[in-house]
Amino acid sequence: MALTHDEIGVVAGRWLRSRHRCKVVLVNLRTQQTREQPDAIGWPPKGWSVLVEVKVARSDFLADRKKRHRGANEGMGQERWMVTPPGLVMLEEVPPGWGLAECRGKGAYKIYIIKMAERSRLNRTRTRKAPRLAKIAAKEQPYLVGALNKIACGYDHKLYEAMGIDYGTED
Repeated sequence: MALTHDEIGVVAGRWLRSRHRCKVVLVNLRTQQTREQPDAIGWPPKGWSVLVEVKVARSDFLADRKKRHRGANEGMGQERWMVTPPGLVMLEEVPPGWGLAECRGKGAYKIYIIKMAERSRLNRTRTRKAPRLAKIAAKEQPYLVGALNKIACGYDHKLYEAMGIDYGTED
């Protein structure tokens, strides 16, 4: 049985925690503060951001290519990944700078990298890329504020459970 969009998002969130060592990961969290709604986004200790977009249908992938924030210099994420079921997206269709990974398995699903994302150039040339990094941070900040507001209000316990966080319950 194929995984749903949200289920692949949870697998991607675990992947951000393990492979990318992200300490803060948000999965399938929607806010009203931004037009862009990442399926998963995380921040490793070094401070850059890793964005994951999940695509489970070819039509969704094709429609997504038209979104302005998917361009090379737009949107959230200093490192950007597309995670799909096997064979949904061809390597030559991956947007410039994006990585491609596939969610595979039976029972225990894992993420397999098909094409690496281009993060290293963003972080190693800080002086030339500083305006781009500031632009990314400016797009992520309203999303983070909205996410923190939802978490602080206990809005989405499903998010905590999916990430294995004990949010506590009142007796």
